[in-house]
Order: sequence, then C-alpha cells, then structure tokens
Amino acid sequence: MVTISLAVFALFWLIVASNSVVALAFGRRAERAFALLLLGSSMISTLAQQLTGKVEMGTAAAFASDWAILAVVWVLALRSDRFWPVWFAGFQTLAIANQLLAMSEIGLRYRFLANMSALWALPAMVIMAWGTVLDHRRERRSAPAT
Repeated sequence: MVTISLAVFALFWLIVASNSVVALAFGRRAERAFALLLLGSSMISTLAQQLTGKVEMGTAAAFASDWAILAVVWVLALRSDRFWPVWFAGFQTLAIANQLLAMSEIGLRYRFLANMSALWALPAMVIMAWGTVLDHRRERRSAPAT
C-alpha cells in the first residue's frame, strides 16, 4: 500500500511539474498564472500535512485550495477563448463533488471518495498542458509572417 501511495504521489508531482513547465513555456499570461496557482496550492497542501504531521491539516488545506481553484477556473472558462479551462472546470467540479460526498461517509467509502477527488486533478492538468500546446501551435500557424 505504501509503494502505491508513493507512486501516486510521485506521479502527481511529475504531472504538476510538467504542467507548470508547459504553461510557462507555451502559455499566455492566464495559463502561467493558473499553473503557478496549481503549483502553489499543491505545495501548501503538502507542506501543511508534512509540517504538522496531521493528515487532517493537509486535507483541510487541499479542500480550501480546491475551492479557490474551482472559482478561478470557472472565471477562466467563462472568459477565455480557449477550450482547456472548460474541461478543467468540469474535472475540478467533479473533484469538489467527490470531496463533498466523502464528508458524508466513513471508513472505506470515505477513503475511496477522497481518493477519487484527488484523482480528478491528474486528467485536468494533462488536459491543461495539452490544450496549452495545441493553442500555442494554432496561434503560431495563424500568425502573419513578418
């Protein structure tokens, strides 16, 4: 179980790092700022748990940051001319729904739902990175030659 948790933890941070690099290299200001928000909130959640030694502190920090991410990504989805924020908002909404459901459960059901809420972050960040690259390619093709 510890090996699986460590592998998921490593995969999560690999995706966070990759998403940040892609956003900084190919994204507009919105992608860069949002990637920094994701990186910062992930670091805060992890540090809250590691520094206090309490899983509850990390969970509370993650819950608060997930709501902040949800608000920001919905604003992006409604104002942006890009598609990835809509997909990200959908995945983030599912994560919040899973978190709310997890609060009403105990034992194995709680662990399953809590893990499902964290799982939605992975495809959301992959979609963001892929969408950022595709948008960058499209902008380069449509830019007038100088």
